[in-house]
Amino acid sequence: MGVLLAAVLNPAIGAVLITWFADGTTVVKTAVTISLFTALIALGGRFFDAQDPRTFPAPFESAAVHVAGVAVTWLVVMTVLAAIALTFASSWVLQRTRLGLRLRALSDRPKTAELIGVPSGPIAMLVWAGSGALTALALILVAPLFPADFETLAMLATGAFAAALVGSFRSFPLTLAGGLVIGALQGSLNSISELQSYRGAVPLLFILAAVLWTNRSARWEAPAQA
Repeated sequence: MGVLLAAVLNPAIGAVLITWFADGTTVVKTAVTISLFTALIALGGRFFDAQDPRTFPAPFESAAVHVAGVAVTWLVVMTVLAAIALTFASSWVLQRTRLGLRLRALSDRPKTAELIGVPSGPIAMLVWAGSGALTALALILVAPLFPADFETLAMLATGAFAAALVGSFRSFPLTLAGGLVIGALQGSLNSISELQSYRGAVPLLFILAAVLWTNRSARWEAPAQA
């Protein structure tokens, strides 16, 4: 039910962005996205009581293997395998299918793609629905590893943003690598009692590093006039 609901609600958010902000600058789109994200967290906290976490079922919590004395559960194994499979599947769709060709056209030259007959609206809604369903499925898989309250699970999106920035929103393999590194670092900090409270800052550090690296050649000040 959660996956189906996400597949229905996510296109509604996409419709808002496409209808009113499709031609906006990157700064405007970013601001709107952050505003929507913050509003959804506030509404979710209001309706689902973030102070009263639920008990989430964990059917795959038994240990699969032991590495250097650390028990790796089936849940972790399944999550990593699902991430790898999704990475290769997404890359294959974009590179090898007609739908992928249209998606790349809409991403690189949206106006030109629309002029030659690419149905931007239906394709965009399909992408929004698919991404919503996959996001919900991912949250369902990892929820047993975290406190099952709305705000904690919602803030997992911060790590997703950081991984996407590592991949520059273009490379699926780099995004996967970034996500695995961020998760490994957070898990390592969680095992050190003195540093447990800082594990949530790891994605923010990656976001800052990615933004600085991307804009490393930007000129922060206008040149002095002669």
